[in-house]
Amino acid sequence: MLKTLIAIAYLGVGVLVASTKDYLDVENLKDVLSAALAILLWPLVLADVNLHFETLTEENGKRR
Repeated sequence: MLKTLIAIAYLGVGVLVASTKDYLDVENLKDVLSAALAILLWPLVLADVNLHFETLTEENGKRR
Protein backbone atom coordinates (compact mmCIF):
# COMPACT_ATOMS: atom_id res chain seq x y z
CA MET A 1 0.00 0.00 0.00
CA LEU A 2 2.77 2.45 0.91
CA LYS A 3 4.72 1.60 -2.26
CA THR A 4 1.65 2.37 -4.35
CA LEU A 5 1.17 5.75 -2.68
CA ILE A 6 4.83 6.62 -3.20
CA ALA A 7 4.62 5.64 -6.88
CA ILE A 8 1.47 7.73 -7.38
CA ALA A 9 3.10 10.71 -5.65
CA TYR A 10 6.27 10.31 -7.77
CA LEU A 11 4.26 10.23 -11.00
CA GLY A 12 2.11 13.13 -9.84
CA VAL A 13 5.18 15.27 -9.23
CA GLY A 14 6.51 14.14 -12.61
CA VAL A 15 3.35 15.32 -14.36
CA LEU A 16 3.56 18.69 -12.60
CA VAL A 17 7.22 19.16 -13.49
CA ALA A 18 6.68 18.06 -17.09
CA SER A 19 3.74 20.43 -17.37
CA THR A 20 5.69 23.43 -16.11
CA LYS A 21 8.58 22.69 -18.49
CA ASP A 22 6.27 22.37 -21.56
CA TYR A 23 6.68 18.64 -22.11
CA LEU A 24 2.94 17.98 -22.19
CA ASP A 25 2.28 19.89 -25.44
CA VAL A 26 2.07 16.74 -27.55
CA GLU A 27 1.54 16.79 -31.31
CA ASN A 28 3.31 13.66 -32.50
CA LEU A 29 4.99 10.47 -31.29
CA LYS A 30 8.28 12.21 -30.44
CA ASP A 31 6.40 14.59 -28.15
CA VAL A 32 4.64 11.67 -26.44
CA LEU A 33 8.00 9.97 -25.84
CA SER A 34 9.52 13.19 -24.53
CA ALA A 35 6.57 13.67 -22.18
CA ALA A 36 6.81 10.09 -20.88
CA LEU A 37 10.54 10.44 -20.23
CA ALA A 38 10.04 13.80 -18.55
CA ILE A 39 7.40 12.33 -16.24
CA LEU A 40 9.54 9.35 -15.29
CA LEU A 41 12.84 11.24 -15.08
CA TRP A 42 11.53 14.48 -13.58
CA PRO A 43 14.56 15.03 -11.30
CA LEU A 44 16.67 15.40 -14.45
CA VAL A 45 14.16 17.87 -15.89
CA LEU A 46 14.48 19.93 -12.70
CA ALA A 47 18.25 19.91 -13.28
CA ASP A 48 17.57 21.45 -16.75
CA VAL A 49 18.40 18.33 -18.74
CA ASN A 50 16.65 18.59 -22.12
CA LEU A 51 14.64 15.44 -22.83
CA HIS A 52 12.91 16.76 -25.97
CA PHE A 53 13.40 14.62 -29.06
CA GLU A 54 14.35 17.04 -31.81
CA THR A 55 15.15 16.65 -35.48
CA LEU A 56 18.05 18.22 -37.32
CA THR A 57 17.27 20.48 -40.27
CA GLU A 58 19.21 20.43 -43.51
CA GLU A 59 20.61 23.92 -43.06
CA ASN A 60 23.79 23.83 -40.97
CA GLY A 61 22.58 20.92 -38.85
CA LYS A 62 20.61 23.20 -36.54
CA ARG A 63 17.78 21.77 -34.48
CA ARG A 64 14.19 22.71 -35.15
